Amino acid sequence: MPDFDPWERFLREYQVLGIMVGQHAMAFVRDYLREQGYFTAKEVKGLEAGAPVRVAGLVIRPHRPPTRSGRVVVFFSLEDETGLIDVTVFEDVYLRYGHLIFQEPRPPLAVFGRVERRGRGVSVTAYRIRELIIPASARPGGAVSGERAATR
Repeated sequence: MPDFDPWERFLREYQVLGIMVGQHAMAFVRDYLREQGYFTAKEVKGLEAGAPVRVAGLVIRPHRPPTRSGRVVVFFSLEDETGLIDVTVFEDVYLRYGHLIFQEPRPPLAVFGRVERRGRGVSVTAYRIRELIIPASARPGGAVSGERAATR
């Protein structure tokens, strides 16, 4: 009996274990993302402050701490196959896209923003967020329309 292809193996491991054991979900669609102008977390760390970026990945540890001003600010990390990039979302952006950050199950997200640098830290301040949709032609193994790589 033939073994599963890498995509099927990934999906089954994730379904059973709830974690990515072999390859990261974003690695399966990296070629498509690169064609669309998305940077990896690793690449963002080499960009200048203020540079516009597109990044995509899985939402890790979203939190909305209290602020003195009472205004909303949300922080989360976006994980791809190269690592993590911290994302900051201010109130005006949160009011438009916050439902995507905290929904369950969390889909992979596409974040559009600008690179911020403070000391040795690098992050992205978001100005637009959307659910990452991969066209059927770019999905590994002909994944079914609407299937989300990281949440199945």
